[in-house]
Parts: sequence; structure tokens; C-alpha cells
Amino acid sequence: MPSPSPLRKSAPPPRLREGERARAWGGAGRPLPAATPRFLARPLTNGQGVFRITSPLRALRKAGLASECIWNQEGPREPSNAELARLAPDTVIVQHYVHDRFLAALQSWNELPDRPFIVYSMDDLLTDMAESNPFRKNVPANSRARLKYAFERCDRLVVTTEFLANAYRHMISDIVVVPNRLEQELWLPLHSQKRTTPKPRIGWAGGTTHQGDLALLKEIIESTRHEADWIFFGMCPKELRPLVTEYHAFTAFSDYPARLAALNLDIAVAPLAQIPFNQGKSNLRLLEYGVLGIPVVCTDIDPYRNSPACRVENTEEAWTRALRDRIYDAEAREREGIALRQWVCQHFLLEDHLEEWLSAHLPT
Repeated sequence: MPSPSPLRKSAPPPRLREGERARAWGGAGRPLPAATPRFLARPLTNGQGVFRITSPLRALRKAGLASECIWNQEGPREPSNAELARLAPDTVIVQHYVHDRFLAALQSWNELPDRPFIVYSMDDLLTDMAESNPFRKNVPANSRARLKYAFERCDRLVVTTEFLANAYRHMISDIVVVPNRLEQELWLPLHSQKRTTPKPRIGWAGGTTHQGDLALLKEIIESTRHEADWIFFGMCPKELRPLVTEYHAFTAFSDYPARLAALNLDIAVAPLAQIPFNQGKSNLRLLEYGVLGIPVVCTDIDPYRNSPACRVENTEEAWTRALRDRIYDAEAREREGIALRQWVCQHFLLEDHLEEWLSAHLPT
């Protein structure tokens, strides 16, 4: 692969004033110990950035365990070597660095005489995206070569699942698996009501990347729409709109947990097509539904195994049978929801695993 083009010189770099710098390294509130690890993060501005980087760093700072400087990937430029030296982080965390300017930045940072530890955070099988995924057009055709180039300039890869670790192991030797977890301050206070309407409310929440995963649901919704109300949140394919009772569009991601809870779902669904990209996904959707006590019917696929959710084959018969079992037995489905919430609270609350996240993002 040809060397990436150098960073384009444009507007002067935005300098952090002293007050801004103080907030960047530790935020408002009680001062942090001088020896607290410092993380410069370059997260995506979507849910991947929140769950993998922004949320853990916020929780670590509140616990007095780390200082963070969040520099979102919104602008047209990367931190310069001078800025990196001035900020002096212990670790730089990057996400989805595959385009020229990102690769050029990694190369430049590696030339620093005393560079920070560099961690590449990944929670997708970027090298095998589904044809129906609208973000596929944003990934270069030679993504494998670009990822290898990036990994060679990083010290560690942190991924969400063992499947992803195995998929990328031929490109980088130092890989750590850190599952997705929920920030309890955001999720535990929420309450999702049950049995609020005459018919059970069956819901799905997700974005445009799930277009292919929802293909199976059309016949299932048609078969059950007179027995239950179907609720879609985030994205709803045009062919399904006439079949659903409610459709709610996404707004700010910060509102997502509360809006999901406010749907008052009795049952949630999590279909995934049986493709390699989905095998690399995490169980995040189960965690979000589960912490709200919502029972889930989902595809029997790698990320959803080892959970209390009801896993079924991707056939209309299996899905319809599982949903009807829950439509007509409210007490049984609510016991499932309680069990799922207990599973989430026992294993997947972020604040209970801060040391694990911290260790994964610092030099051994």
C-alpha cells in the first residue's frame, strides 16, 4: 500500500487554554492524584465511541482513577506532534483509523522520541462488512492492508469479543478483549413499565446498519401484529412502516437510554443475519434491553450465547412460536426479564470493571 499522504495544512491548531486544559485532564470536581494515568482519546462520535471510550473514561475520572482529554473525530485534522508532546498523555486511544490522514498521524506519532502508548480500539469486523451496511462505502477497498499498517504503528488492539481477537490476531500480537458494559449511573435509575397497553408491546431498537438483519421480521410482524403492538426505535425499513404501531426516530445519543426505557416494551427482539460481520458483534443489545428488565427473543448467534435470552434459529416458524409463547404468558416473560436484568447487573456494569478497562489500555 502506498504511504498515506501527509497531513494537509489548513487552519491553525486549536490550542487548549489553561482553563480548558484543566477540564480536559480530570474535568470539573475533585482534583485527581498527580500520578493518575492520562488518556488522550480520539473516539468516534457515535455509540461506538461512547461505549468503548467516552463512557469508561468518564467513569474512571469520577472514580479518581484516570484523567481524560476527549478529542472527537469531528474536525479535518489530527493532533500534531507538538500538541501530543504538550498534552503528554500516557496513552492515546484511536478508533477506526483506516483513512490516509489517520494513518499519517499514527506514522508521525511513532516518530516522537518519547511517544505515548498507542491503543487501537475496535468493535467491528471492519474487513467483512455486509453489503447492506450503509457505512461500507466509507471503508476503503484495501481495508485489510490499511488496518495492518495501522496496527503496526500501535502497541495494542483492544476488542469487544474473542471472535474479533481471533479475526485480527494475524495482524497484531498484543490483543486484549474487553466486553462492552453499561454505565450504571445512566442505566440503573431508568424504569421501563410493563403491560401499559391492552396488547403486549414488542420492540426493536437500532440504526441503519441493521437493514439486512430486519429482512426476516416482515412475515413475523404480519403474523403477530393483531396479537401485539410492534414498536420501532431508530430505524424502520419502508416496507415495515405500514405494519408497525409506533415508530420513533433517534435524536441525540445522550437521550437514547431514557427514550428506550420510555417505550415501555414488554418484549424485545434482536435479529441478526448469520454472517461473519454479525458473529463479531457484541451482546450490547441484550445488555440495553436486559438492564430495563425486558425479555428478549434473539438470533442464536455467537454474541448472544451464554445469556438468559431466548435464542432461536432464523426461521419464521421459530421466531413466531417464541414470540407467541411470550405474548400469551405475561408472568413467564416478566420472570425472564428479571433474570436478564440480574445477569446484566452481575456481569456487565461498567463501574464494577474499571480496573479491567484501565489495565487493558495501559502498558503492561
